[in-house]
Formats: sequence, C-alpha cells, structure tokens
Amino acid sequence: MAVANEDGFEAETIEPFKEQTPFIYDREKRYYGFVSGSGAGKTVAGIARTELNAEEWNCGAMGAIIAPTSRMIKNNIIPLMRRFGYLEEWEYKSTHSDEPGLHGPEGGRILLLSASDERTIEYLNGLNLAYIWMDEHRDIPSRATEIGIQRLRSGNYRNLYITTTPRGKNHTY
Repeated sequence: MAVANEDGFEAETIEPFKEQTPFIYDREKRYYGFVSGSGAGKTVAGIARTELNAEEWNCGAMGAIIAPTSRMIKNNIIPLMRRFGYLEEWEYKSTHSDEPGLHGPEGGRILLLSASDERTIEYLNGLNLAYIWMDEHRDIPSRATEIGIQRLRSGNYRNLYITTTPRGKNHTY
C-alpha cells in the first residue's frame, strides 16, 4: 500500500517479514539485535523499531541512531525513512542547526550520529536517551556501545538495539 501527498511523493507502508517481526515489536528485552546477511531488511526493521520508540513507547523522549559513517546515514537511512514516509511527519534539522536531528510530532528528537570519529562517540557521554539504534554494529567501535548503555536514562522503555551483518567473532559477537 502506498500513500501519496500533494507533491506526488508516495510513501510505502512497512509490512515486516516473519523474521523481522520479533525484532520490531518485542518490548520485553532491553537489548535486542537483528543479525543477518545482506538484503534481509535489517535497516528497514531498525527504522520501524525507531518509529515505535519515537511515537509510542517513548513519546517526547530523545533517542539516537548511530551508524559507522555519516555517508551511511545520508545514503541509506535517510532515503529509507523518506521512502516509508517518516520524513513527512518528522522534521529534519541539519548538523549545523541548534538542535540537529529528527524532530517528531510528539516533541521527541532523534539524533543522527556517526561513529567514524572518537569525538562523536564521546559526545554521547552528556546525553540522556530513551533508545539507541546502532546500524551495522560490526563497524561501530565497542566504546560507543559501552557509552550508549550508560546513557539509557529516560523514557518509558529504555532500550538499545542493533542491526548488523556478521563479521567473525568481533565485539558484536
């Protein structure tokens, strides 16, 4: 099913596969992961879980999306959010604004962070977050996960979830 706006943009509806469903909807675990091969819909599942956090589970709270590089955010995550219509509801403010990130209709904010340098990872230290999604966790330094876990301090359902393609027995394993 697609929904069109006045500009002719058609947003798709996320209809999860059976394998994605537990990852997207489960609220019993504080830490969750979706690990699979390329093309399995990990990023789409991460976006869907982020939407539930922002608009239902943790309305009005701050969350974060962390990717290995800013290119991954710009080339993968943002286009998928646009494709599924989230940028029709959420206002995107660039890194050069006073409050960068995505701003939801309920007053919540989602930070878009790159783990490509140590300074950005250490920036997490001053935050109070309700949820964190780490996309391609295998390429994110383990320090970001350590700090992220410590930052889960607000919201109704504090949770950290990862999506990743496996790569040996690294810190994600």
